[in-house]
Order: sequence, then structure tokens, then C-alpha cells
Amino acid sequence: MVKLRGRLTIFIIAIFLVVIIGMIGFYILKAEEGGTPNVIDAFSWTITTLSTLGAYSSDTSLNTSIGKLFTSCVVLFGASVFFIGTPLIIAPWLEKKVSRAFKPKPLPIPEKGHVVICSHLRLVKVFI
Repeated sequence: MVKLRGRLTIFIIAIFLVVIIGMIGFYILKAEEGGTPNVIDAFSWTITTLSTLGAYSSDTSLNTSIGKLFTSCVVLFGASVFFIGTPLIIAPWLEKKVSRAFKPKPLPIPEKGHVVICSHLRLVKVFI
């Protein structure tokens, strides 16, 4: 099982890859549409798409069918990374905290002068 630090690293890499792939795709598709793309517009479009705001300015929207399909794929992949990755990071941390909070604490048992009764039968009454 991958430890929490490894999961966090994989999660950050996945987010980074989705952003980079979104930026590259936007840049290429915008150039194919005849626009003049730049890195700032590509980054802005990717973050707007991943946050599912969808409030694009007229110069950063993709208007072709392939552009709309690409936008949909970026939303699906981005949401998948967040909705799958976040529980994989939070669940082990939360589980650890809860198990620590509800871990039974051993009762102190004195070393001398005590009797432990494990059952109540006639045989036990004889010895007491």
C-alpha cells in the first residue's frame, strides 16, 4: 500500500499533468481554429475549465466540435483526478486520527492484592 506521502505526490503530479495537457491542447486547438493562442490564455482556459466555471471570454473559447469535445474531456479528467484523488489522501489521514481517538486505553492493574474473576460459577465461589 502506498503511504500518504506517495499518494500526495501522485495526486500533485496528476493535477500538474491535467493542467499541462489542457494547456497544450488549448494552444494547438486554438491555433487550428485560426486564433492567436498564448500561454497565459491557455493557462486561464485550463483553470476555468477545471474549476467548471465555464465563463470564458470570447477570445479564449474553443468553438469547433473538436474543441468542445476536448473541453469536455478536460472537465471529466480534471474532476476524476479531484474526486478520486482527494478521498485517497484524506481517508487514510482521517482514519488514523479516528483510530487514535477511539483506541482503548489499558486499565492499570495493581501488581499485588487483587483478584481477577473471569466467570461466576459454583467452582469460583469455593475458591473465594
